[in-house]
Amino acid sequence: MIKTTRNGRLLSVGLLIAAILVVGVGVSSATVAADKTDNDVLAKQILEETGVPGGLIVHLGCGDGKLTAALRAKDCYLVQGLDAAPENVEKARRHIRSKGLYGDVSVDRFDGKQLPYVDNLVNLIVASGECQVPSEEIARVLAPNGVSLVLNRQSEIDNRKWVKPRPKEIDDWTHYLYDESGNAVSQDMVVGPPRHFQWTGSPRWARHHDRRASASAMVSAGGRIFYIFDEGSTASIMLPPKTVLIARDAFNGTILWKRDIPTWHTHLWPFKSGPTQLQRRLVAIGEVVYVTLGLDAPLVALDAVTGETVRTYEDSLATEEVIASQGVLFLLVNKEPQKYDDFRPEDVGIGAERDRVMRDWPWNEKPRHVVALDAGTGKHLWNTETPVVPLTLAVDADRVYLHDGDKVVALDRKTGDQLWSSAPVDRQEKVPTNITPTVVVHEDVVLFYGATRKLTGLSAKTGEVLWTEPHPRSGHYCPEDVLVAGGLVWGGEIAGGRDSGVFTGRDPRTGEIKSQFPPDIDIFFMHQRCYRSKATDRFLIPGWTGTEYIDFRNEHWVTNHWVRGGCIYGVMPCNGLTYTTPHACACYMQAKLYGFCALAAERESKSQPEDRLERGPAYDDDMASGMVILDGKPVPGTIVEFRPEGGGSPSRGVVDAKGRFKLRMAPGKYSIAISNVDDPEQRTSKEIDSPDPGEWSTYRNDPARSGFTTASVSADLTAKWKAKLGGRLSSVVVADGKLFVASVDTHTVHAHSADSGEPVWSFTAGGRVDSPPTIWKGRVLFGSADGYVYCLRASDGELAWRFRAGPEDRRMTSFEQVESVWPVSGSVLVQDGVVYCVAGRSMFLDGGLRYLRIDAESGKLISEVIFDENDPETGENLQTHVEVRNMPVGLPDILSSDGESLYMRSQQFDMEGKRSSLVQIKGTDANRGADQQGPATHLFSPTGFLDDTWWHRSYWVYGQRFSEGAGGWPQAGKFAPAGRIMAMNDSNVYGFGRKPVYYKWRTPLEYHLFSAGKKPEIVRQAVGPAPKAKPGSKPAAKRRAGPRVQHPHYEWSRTIPFFVRAMVLADKTLFIVGPPDVVDEEEAFRRVGDPDMDAKLAEQDAVLNGSRGALLWAVSAENGDKLAEHKLDCLPVFDSLIATKGHLYMATTDGQILCFRGSE
Repeated sequence: MIKTTRNGRLLSVGLLIAAILVVGVGVSSATVAADKTDNDVLAKQILEETGVPGGLIVHLGCGDGKLTAALRAKDCYLVQGLDAAPENVEKARRHIRSKGLYGDVSVDRFDGKQLPYVDNLVNLIVASGECQVPSEEIARVLAPNGVSLVLNRQSEIDNRKWVKPRPKEIDDWTHYLYDESGNAVSQDMVVGPPRHFQWTGSPRWARHHDRRASASAMVSAGGRIFYIFDEGSTASIMLPPKTVLIARDAFNGTILWKRDIPTWHTHLWPFKSGPTQLQRRLVAIGEVVYVTLGLDAPLVALDAVTGETVRTYEDSLATEEVIASQGVLFLLVNKEPQKYDDFRPEDVGIGAERDRVMRDWPWNEKPRHVVALDAGTGKHLWNTETPVVPLTLAVDADRVYLHDGDKVVALDRKTGDQLWSSAPVDRQEKVPTNITPTVVVHEDVVLFYGATRKLTGLSAKTGEVLWTEPHPRSGHYCPEDVLVAGGLVWGGEIAGGRDSGVFTGRDPRTGEIKSQFPPDIDIFFMHQRCYRSKATDRFLIPGWTGTEYIDFRNEHWVTNHWVRGGCIYGVMPCNGLTYTTPHACACYMQAKLYGFCALAAERESKSQPEDRLERGPAYDDDMASGMVILDGKPVPGTIVEFRPEGGGSPSRGVVDAKGRFKLRMAPGKYSIAISNVDDPEQRTSKEIDSPDPGEWSTYRNDPARSGFTTASVSADLTAKWKAKLGGRLSSVVVADGKLFVASVDTHTVHAHSADSGEPVWSFTAGGRVDSPPTIWKGRVLFGSADGYVYCLRASDGELAWRFRAGPEDRRMTSFEQVESVWPVSGSVLVQDGVVYCVAGRSMFLDGGLRYLRIDAESGKLISEVIFDENDPETGENLQTHVEVRNMPVGLPDILSSDGESLYMRSQQFDMEGKRSSLVQIKGTDANRGADQQGPATHLFSPTGFLDDTWWHRSYWVYGQRFSEGAGGWPQAGKFAPAGRIMAMNDSNVYGFGRKPVYYKWRTPLEYHLFSAGKKPEIVRQAVGPAPKAKPGSKPAAKRRAGPRVQHPHYEWSRTIPFFVRAMVLADKTLFIVGPPDVVDEEEAFRRVGDPDMDAKLAEQDAVLNGSRGALLWAVSAENGDKLAEHKLDCLPVFDSLIATKGHLYMATTDGQILCFRGSE
């Protein structure tokens, strides 16, 4: 018996499926039988039997991990093994690492009963051996149409398979405007105001705010989402586009396949200019995707499972729009494609660029061909030639509707013959590429809105005008909203921030007002986002400022200024989730979600009250220990004695089998005496240094994250050693004679000898480690994306303790791997024996962020403060503190400290977690940007220290705050030292950043290396000649000065021939490293479309990805002069260059760690 109930979440299923799961004493694996089985063959059989073609697979009782690894038969699978036995977990991890699969395949422990996943996440669960997981728990985590399969003790398929049914309450979104009717309203009854993450994915940002939006179209069908996206470089929009069609699993975001789109609309098209019509080129129905894989390419049908081309439709070149309805494709084909080849961007205000495009490239009003094809065979059914206004094509069961530029027309859907044409219906005079009219079909009514503030209802049968009434102003350089939900046609007055926000619902047949109400919340609103509103039959979902959910039946608003979609497309409500595309928006930058997000409505929480602290084998050891290695080998069975130089009592310890000893040493010089334990007279002496207090033991060397050390390094460098680890590496730290680095995607922290580069030990956590650990008194402390804080013994990597930072162990998928809902950055802050860290993803989701203080020695929790959506002082929502485009910080980051306060991005709080005032500065953007000097001045990034994308609206700042929004984001750079990457000592800040003229509204970017005082004078600099007088005009009394920019005074500034991706200030020498800069972007901007320049830009793109290695410079911190230059054949990991003890260390993007020695 299957019982299905709704409990305010996607699906709450109580299933009596004991027949498919054997109840036993725990989860185990039939490892003996597995040795007799070809795991690749078995994995293939499992995948064929279950019919799961991609997505997330969970293997319960993974044992040695051999079958777990084999289940990743293709790149479209993400696999995680779970086992209750720690020894099995370690064995499985070793095997998967040996296959080079770790990360895409991972293994972790669980309690054998509860699955650590959010609801509806997993596509396939394979249970090996006996399973104690309740059937209800299996059903909870399976995605709709997900499969569970049980293997018997012989690791054979036991024909005990269960498929979770797809609930009727959720819905697809097959077309740009939901379906063929043009009504952007889903019938999904589960979608609701976002309260939880389901998954998030790459990339972090759309490419550029001021040019064409990166996301061109998105649809969903069959448990998958499909979208067209420009994956080109975020570092510069001048670099070539890389447009692709991407398929993801709808419930966990796993990338299933990609198809290249070689030619698409120019990526330099101005912002807020569409082209909106691109969104009509993608449709998904069931197991088929219909798309044009090029701007003038024919329509093709793709297999939704594999992305392979099934059919190419004849006579479909230059298809501009596609609608699929009941097995028939209705195409809008332009036999003479409207070309934009003559478009060239101009270096004028970006608003003027937009207006120029609207004026000079509108719809050309030439006839198109409406073509009907059999979707399954490609058979040509009919072809009608007529002018068609963009985005006015709509279809129902009997007719095809369009606006021909003068009137609404209906065609017989079977023959293409005209059935009727209406009386003339007003539309805007010009139809630009961004703002188009709208046609919506609802039952027996056709609704037409021509962007004239009038909405018209017509009879679908006869074309008779039934009514014409005023329609509220909506949209912002995008099509305006016409939504039929709950039986009413809705529009909201939400175009501008001063509009009323009143939503009006009319009877579609009569135009009579049936409902009208204003917002029931007092909060700042700005212009509507640059995309259409969407809806379900429960909620209107406008994008007035963020993503609002309006319960129109109860006239209640829920505002979410902290989440939005990308320009042009926006959001998509279906599959019980709200999907948001990556954006390039600077509003609420420190609180708003980034990346591709799938968000769930409120659902039941299952907190786990058990002890969050786990003790490891090294828990009771004295962590203030050392290790004796002579000639590369440990010397067990000996006595080690450290004698301080200048006299004093020696410290003694017995060295164990691993070369370890336990004693404490104060900083200074020692002589070491090692003697045989059986014959104390046999001694070997050697002069050594104790651990240097100047070692680089934490991210950016100190709690302030300065990137500075007093240790000096000669500019004359030679390569000392290198070690190949592979994969994506973090920055590095050096302490206790070892270099520590995280292999981010393989979840592993590595320790190598700092002197030789030889590996010492490795430790694998349960999730990504995004940044290097902090070394403190023989301990290696770090956070992980599995939601735990770890403490290892530095000498051998043995686990001392780990602490679960979140309220429960609950995993989602994030940037294409399995991670905790409450991840912790690797580089935790340690001060005075206390670990400080923040767990979580947003103050507005999943109960908020967790600020933790943990005792570094014992792992015991000292205190925990929840940073959620509520102001702790007033209890009001943080959004009540919105000031224009600014709100309090709501996103986590690596913490920094000045010794008295902690900082998370620009947010200051005390050591106990009490945040400073959440009230935002009132006034202008410049008022906020100017507030940089004060007690809270610190180094920070508004998008996080680890954001290495160089997204154009963000940069590091040495100051107090970051003004946000279109007019705010450039302000900090006018009043404080700012750059892509910076380092600082007691008096100065050194950075690599854009030149002052390249902040707001600039497409090309050029950079400089600079030094500025920590409290710099603010100067204004002329950047161009004064405007010339018009011929014949009278001479002005005073000639007006040319354009001027404001910026901090630079003590020195240098234009250098490469991009600085890593930097360290070692005493009085600044070391910088990065790829060559081979293009003058100003020249490239003037020569857009020049084949030679296009080739040069493609070369620059390749250079940024390592094709020509990097340059390493030593620069005088005093005057900026180059002291030395070294050429490298590899690129640095962002911000990974460090200095200590006369050496430089660096991680590289090709998975190496390097050591350079300065001359004596």
